[in-house]
Amino acid sequence: YALIAIPPKLKALYGMTPYIFTALIIYIPIYYELHDLIQIRAAAACAFLLLALNPLSNKRYWTATLLMIIAILFHYSSVVFIPFLFIGNRQLGYNSRLVVACVIPVCFVIYLMGKDLFSLIPSSILGGKLDYYQKTSEKGEWEMALLYKNVYFMLKVAMMYLCLYFYNHIVENNRLAPLLLNLFLASILSPMLFSTIPVIASRVSDMYGIIDCIVFTFALYLFSPRYLARFGILIIGIYMLIYHMMSDDYFF
Repeated sequence: YALIAIPPKLKALYGMTPYIFTALIIYIPIYYELHDLIQIRAAAACAFLLLALNPLSNKRYWTATLLMIIAILFHYSSVVFIPFLFIGNRQLGYNSRLVVACVIPVCFVIYLMGKDLFSLIPSSILGGKLDYYQKTSEKGEWEMALLYKNVYFMLKVAMMYLCLYFYNHIVENNRLAPLLLNLFLASILSPMLFSTIPVIASRVSDMYGIIDCIVFTFALYLFSPRYLARFGILIIGIYMLIYHMMSDDYFF
């Protein structure tokens, strides 16, 4: 699984950002630990999903679809990428960016009220596995940290607003930016939209979140001198590495 997952990911990252080592500062302490060391099928799936992004941005839809199908064969949660086959690398206009800027706090308020998309679905309609996840979450067998106490999540929200404000400048420097920012937004919204079933919320968010390492490199386009941005990203990477080492028995 490591041979299937890691080399394609590195190849995909090289094709999406010139700041590969800066991207790895985010990828290694978060998603390498989460996927490549633990959820190995999800790691392989994410490799093919990342490979699909370049063809998708170039409107090579058949290639992107094939890679997504391979990803789904490794892990069914990869189906969450299918809507982006239709969205593609379409840019967000000014009004769309305003809507996105408003959607995040609205979803956060709904999350604080204890509501989400599953709250709108009658329990009789939920499938067997969804029903199981919902019951186990109610018993406390699946838990997720409160989002407003999740430092990394709040940093992602701050980065999203920074990218929305400097959207045109970022798009000029990275042709994949529209697609990556749409995925980044999905990784932010999914923990709030599926909060009553934490296991689904975290898995969906983690699948989308694989592109975090690239989006955080966008800070290098915005700050001068660039070593300030690199230092900030390094601090985030070190913080997440220590956090996972302290909270996960896997490292001990």
